[in-house]
Amino acid sequence: MRIKLMWAGCLLAIAVVASNTWHKEQILAQGHTVLLQLRPVDPRSLLQGDYMVLRYRMADSIAAKVADSRDGLAVVSVDPAGAATFVRVWREGEKLAAGERLLKFRKRSLHVRIASSAYFFQEGHAHYYEQARYGAIKVSSSGTAVLVGLYDSNHALLRAPAG
Repeated sequence: MRIKLMWAGCLLAIAVVASNTWHKEQILAQGHTVLLQLRPVDPRSLLQGDYMVLRYRMADSIAAKVADSRDGLAVVSVDPAGAATFVRVWREGEKLAAGERLLKFRKRSLHVRIASSAYFFQEGHAHYYEQARYGAIKVSSSGTAVLVGLYDSNHALLRAPAG
């Protein structure tokens, strides 16, 4: 009986991981690309190697509108270049205007988290990402976001050369 329970637990764990992976792949394939403006950060961690902590300017606007710690949805307006601007906190049943999208957030204490808070890159490649001004995310219709890259002030994708 213990062996059957162990196998059932393993299968359940695999199913949860596979479901999460499938869900994120769907967002990458079908989501809309949105650029979130970044606050300046230090792209280095002694314990984790080269990476950039991502702090989105929009998080300050959301934090100012949400008094308590909770999860929620922000309404953002997306300009023709893909850059997003915070409009309001979404309320259940509220309709979105043209050019508006939902974006999930989590507020804990004073901090608001949107999408990923770190972007990892190969050791020694920090200088390729120093010009990052936007975090690019793919957003599903439900507001779930997946980080896909970093962009400069001209909305150009930043990437290190291959090889």
